[in-house]
Amino acid sequence: MRQAVYDCDAVHADIAGSYNNIGYVYSNVGEYSKALEYYRKSLEMQLAVYGSDAVHRSIASSYHNIGVVYSDMGEYSKALEHYRKGLEMKQAVYGSDAVHADIAGSYNNIGGVYTAMGEHSKALEYYRKSLEMKQAVYGSDAVHAHIANSYNNIGYVYSNMGEYSKALEYYRKGLEMKQAVYGSDAVHASIAGNPHLFIVYNYSINSLQYSSSCGFQLPWKQFS
Repeated sequence: MRQAVYDCDAVHADIAGSYNNIGYVYSNVGEYSKALEYYRKSLEMQLAVYGSDAVHRSIASSYHNIGVVYSDMGEYSKALEHYRKGLEMKQAVYGSDAVHADIAGSYNNIGGVYTAMGEHSKALEYYRKSLEMKQAVYGSDAVHAHIANSYNNIGYVYSNMGEYSKALEYYRKGLEMKQAVYGSDAVHASIAGNPHLFIVYNYSINSLQYSSSCGFQLPWKQFS
């Protein structure tokens, strides 16, 4: 309908938005090649609308969305490339020193890719950047689900590194914040999914062993 309204060869932000929405659906159903096709169409039209050198949040979101698909496909170098392009564009939009939830989300997603690649120090670096920016956005004493998720992600990396005491520290911080967000007696999937609730401790002389009856909650992704 939008192509009929604007003409089939029209260049318009509304048409770019439709391409983006179709890509989003294909991404959700796991048809990644189709998702990339439509996300790229959206990006190309946005560049045509705003200019090839334009600085615009919609272009940043397109880079981000393409990065999400590549991450889901396990093509981590391409995911990082597009997440970084999205981050750079957001910093250009909001300012290189800006404090913004969108930028925190980009840091988080870059951390998620490094986690998947097993680059733990890089993952921690970006998860910490994300956490610090969220605390700057919402307040150092703020109670917010996004901050809880950052604690959870940092705990996940420490768990993968075998640093279980640090993992527990951050998982507990995440749990306490989720209980503060949802209520101490709340029933919520985010609380149920916190891994440290399911850890069984078996102390020996030399080590702390554990098993999980639930499995670890995967690192959280923030979508633009």
